[in-house]
Amino acid sequence: MGRSTSLAAVTLLAAGTMALAAPASAQPGYPPPGPCPATVTSVDAGTFAVGTVFTVTLSPTCLWTPGTPVNVSVNGQFVGAKGASAAGTVDVLVNIVSPTLLEIDNPVKVPAVCGTNSIVARGVSASAAADVVHTTTFGVNCATKVAAGSGGILAFTGTGLLGTVALAVVLVAAGAVVATSARKRRRLSQPVA
Repeated sequence: MGRSTSLAAVTLLAAGTMALAAPASAQPGYPPPGPCPATVTSVDAGTFAVGTVFTVTLSPTCLWTPGTPVNVSVNGQFVGAKGASAAGTVDVLVNIVSPTLLEIDNPVKVPAVCGTNSIVARGVSASAAADVVHTTTFGVNCATKVAAGSGGILAFTGTGLLGTVALAVVLVAAGAVVATSARKRRRLSQPVA
């Protein structure tokens, strides 16, 4: 009886609190009236080592109109037009093949530079009522290289795990020996009835 009374009291208290709370509202003046004003935006995606493969989601402040073509260039070279997603963004797959070569969306090869590289995309935005240009920069660190099997494009064969697997097998065998000897000791220490 005590639990159901406590539960009823908590439920009534929660319902009363929610009834008195003010409804959520946005800040006054947001979103701004009229078209979205940010037609040129940029962002930095970070720095990556040679051998890294990563995807950049180009997402301008004033999103592109879903389904419309977005022209993409990397380091000044046109790499193709992509359709804006339902979210108004475009994904670009970047493979840093070498300090001097990028591979974009697998088939397109583009010159790379050690340091800052850029992806520039231009497309129509209904919310801006204009063309929107979005730039994403990323760095290529030529001093380091991604080890095979750790996110680069080379296949991961599993040979790097050989030592760990061998250690696990030895530890399991040692545990089995200890368990067996403990059982024998227990059996030998018990008096015969």
